[in-house]
Amino acid sequence: MKEIKKKQLWLILAVCCFLAVIIVSCIYIRGKNTTAQGTALTVNGYSVAEEEFQMILSDYRSKVYSLYSSDEIHKESFWITEYDGETPLKKIEGLAVEHLVRNKTIQKLSEKRGLTKKFSYSDIIEETKKENAERKQAYDSGQAVYGMRSYEIDDYYKYLYSNMEAALIVDLIKNTIEVTEEECKTYYEEHKEMDAELQEGYEKTKSIIKRRIQDDKADAIIAKEIKKAKVNYDQKQLDRLALEVLTVQE
Repeated sequence: MKEIKKKQLWLILAVCCFLAVIIVSCIYIRGKNTTAQGTALTVNGYSVAEEEFQMILSDYRSKVYSLYSSDEIHKESFWITEYDGETPLKKIEGLAVEHLVRNKTIQKLSEKRGLTKKFSYSDIIEETKKENAERKQAYDSGQAVYGMRSYEIDDYYKYLYSNMEAALIVDLIKNTIEVTEEECKTYYEEHKEMDAELQEGYEKTKSIIKRRIQDDKADAIIAKEIKKAKVNYDQKQLDRLALEVLTVQE
């Protein structure tokens, strides 16, 4: 039974990998290779579109709000007021840049490993429009439409990068990462007392242990590349773009 579940898990991961490659390939083929209208940030040579930066930054508004009191948040100058030596503006910009550095690093690794071809934010926008048009046509003609009836740009963007990361991890595990018997035994000895999943003994839980180590190694590879990422930005432009969306009343 456990062997069947293991095979099912790998089948699901393989399907995710396949779908991610198909989705990104479609974006590359359909895209017009246009450059985003403006950029204030580049990561490893990839330009981050202004709209892309603002979209990611907006997602962190609630998280940053949670760090401050209601009185502080409702101040007109909230975003540019220093609290403990840092403004909320710099904090949210840092979160957005960190997020984008991860995305672009995953994209770079995926391209390098042949999992996808180069694409831009403009290509994602065009692909989202085409996807929505196809879904609408199918829905209007009475065909079955699986998943969402239509995508917002941010939903499709997250969907794309999530699948790309899943495909990258599968590829790293399959083609790069090696796990030795000694590593598995060491992991078991270090975690067996506190881990409920390992209570059945080493032999029965070895596949679980191996997968955990593989995931950890994949995460470490990605983290290492993120640390090496070359990030360039125009601080004044980032501030301008951030305040454009943050000062709009919700």
